[in-house]
Amino acid sequence: LMPVLAALGVDPNVIRWVNPIQMRAGVDTATLAALTRSATCSLLASRGEGFGLPALEAQAVGTPVVLSDFTAQTELCKEYGSLVGGQLGWDRVQESWYKIPNVLQIRDALLRNYERWQGKLVDGKMQHEVDRHLLASQVQEYDADRVYAEKWQPLFEKIASGEIKLGADAQKPVPVNRAA
Repeated sequence: LMPVLAALGVDPNVIRWVNPIQMRAGVDTATLAALTRSATCSLLASRGEGFGLPALEAQAVGTPVVLSDFTAQTELCKEYGSLVGGQLGWDRVQESWYKIPNVLQIRDALLRNYERWQGKLVDGKMQHEVDRHLLASQVQEYDADRVYAEKWQPLFEKIASGEIKLGADAQKPVPVNRAA
């Protein structure tokens, strides 16, 4: 990774590396939150992330994210976050699309986040452009208890009441043809 960063002109002193021994052994929730909060942003640009829980976790502690503009990531990118484009490709084995993130757009997004953290001196205090509390509040819609109460519980009640029927009619099987 260091040669790629050097080729892009990124100052190696602005990069923080995770201790791989500690990551294999695991860290407690409070330490993980503190580590995530200490970053100026979290880079999570993937080729095909499903529902990116790490993006929500980073933003929940006020850390902006850099995500691919693909799959559910676009919905998860909140205030101060950046979406990067890329090149679409087709995976024949998984029968699905993927997107290779654009490295130059990643670099630009990382630089924007870094500049936001430089801050300005106002009345003797450093003020940063990123409002961590605002960012953290924006991901509350994904709180597990809230999602269950507002989405899952009403669905289960409709299923239990018979308002929603699950499965195919036993008298009329539904043919499945993946080749079609």
